[in-house]
Amino acid sequence: MIATQNPDHVAQGIALLVEQFKATVDLPKYLAVYLRQNQILEGVIWDVINKRMLGVAVGDQLDQLGDLVGEGRLGRNDTDYRAAVRLRIRVNRSQGRAEDIIQVANLASGNTAIYNELYPANFEVQIYNTVTPAVIARMLYSTKAAGTGGTLVYSITPDDGTIFKFDHYGGPIIGNVFDSFYPGATNEKFPAVVAISSTA
Repeated sequence: MIATQNPDHVAQGIALLVEQFKATVDLPKYLAVYLRQNQILEGVIWDVINKRMLGVAVGDQLDQLGDLVGEGRLGRNDTDYRAAVRLRIRVNRSQGRAEDIIQVANLASGNTAIYNELYPANFEVQIYNTVTPAVIARMLYSTKAAGTGGTLVYSITPDDGTIFKFDHYGGPIIGNVFDSFYPGATNEKFPAVVAISSTA
């Protein structure tokens, strides 16, 4: 049974008195004094519980939730950190199935990921217009089953709006730059693919 907050200890407590004591003047008053303290205590306890729910936790409470699931703050604001903690919780619950990879990829990309199964024991996830491909690659690496591998195909969201703009040297297209991030390594230009190793 899920616990719920009781908003009226006083009235319920007095109602439990046997009839001969309900008629007295002083006993219900004395009982009400003690029951009001219980009501205050319950309010404080529920305040502690509610402020540690992921959807409303802020500051130190959110940091504690992140520590519990193994996700550091890394300088992120509360909104971004809350999303990262939610994603880490889903990753921690993974059993390495295709459904786990799909759910993690969709959670990381805002439900825009495309998943393809590849033979043997490989997969491909496509995410376009992302700002955190390295983070997504690490999460997918932690989600997949041991002995399987995959590829993350992505494009980076331009931060300056210069889509399909040539540089002043007449060089290649910039603005919609494709990068390749490898977990634990530096980024490289072209192709826009992350190799998610099968050796874990």
